[in-house]
Amino acid sequence: MGETTIDRLIINSPYEEPTRLFSLEEGRHPAGYVVASESSKAFDDPGIFVEIPLVNRVRPRVKAGMAGGGRATAL
Repeated sequence: MGETTIDRLIINSPYEEPTRLFSLEEGRHPAGYVVASESSKAFDDPGIFVEIPLVNRVRPRVKAGMAGGGRATAL
């Protein structure tokens, strides 16, 4: 497998929905954050992903509102 490099720090537009991740996957991933697992003893522990449900519920509404040229629907 060949090496992959990132030639620019910012890979998405600030005005459009993200289309790429630094892992070079396509699409958007769920909103969330990572916390160290209880058994973490190393700096490279992948941790536990904690999803942020409200953000993930709001994103489709914002996208629909932007596509319609108006405001997103109320929560």
